[in-house]
Amino acid sequence: YVFPLLHAFLHRPSNSVQAIVSPRASLLRKASCSVGLQIRWHHLRAYLDAWGYNHPQRTVSKFVNCAAALCPFDQHTVLFVATDFKYIRDIVQEVLGEQMRQTAVETSPNLARSCGADRMQPCSTWQSSTASEGDAARAVDGVRSGVWADSSCTHTWDDLSGTGTTDPTWMVDMEISQLVVAVRLHNRIDCCPERLQGVDIHIGNSRVPSENTLCASNIHVRAGDASLVWCHDG
Repeated sequence: YVFPLLHAFLHRPSNSVQAIVSPRASLLRKASCSVGLQIRWHHLRAYLDAWGYNHPQRTVSKFVNCAAALCPFDQHTVLFVATDFKYIRDIVQEVLGEQMRQTAVETSPNLARSCGADRMQPCSTWQSSTASEGDAARAVDGVRSGVWADSSCTHTWDDLSGTGTTDPTWMVDMEISQLVVAVRLHNRIDCCPERLQGVDIHIGNSRVPSENTLCASNIHVRAGDASLVWCHDG
């Protein structure tokens, strides 16, 4: 909950401020954790000048992330933000919105491992070709190691071998219709990070990728990274 009226809790508020703040007092009483953050424009300018930044959004994000780290970022936390500049408030709301989306994804189940009768089994997978025993099922085995020797990385033939495809594809069948808002891609850390570059992600029921809805395109994942990719409509 974000609103620029923290001072209402610090001194006797005016009637107009009281009218806005009072209905929110119950939120504070019910919260398991609460934190206040005050960002004044002249304070922000001082930081910008001292750090040589010309990106106020990046600076405000640092403040918000620091405050948010003091409490679990969930529905039981209340974050009060005081500011005297609407632009700062808009940045705060944008940053918090991204934090909420991130938290929702981090705490939600992995749909690629939500199959079977108990909805707790790895879903079936398929890929366009397989090399060096790098089976498609490795991508949903629950092991997130980026080291090939740990036997958890998939591997298709590249187009230079003459036995694979110029458009390598990996798929997972989640058995039932699911709402997919984001996909996490893990890249190898020990070799060949260029193999997971320019990736397109499609969501749908067809085994032909181009016939499905495009979630995201031309995704690049750095070596050892676990990139969270948001679908356009997510």
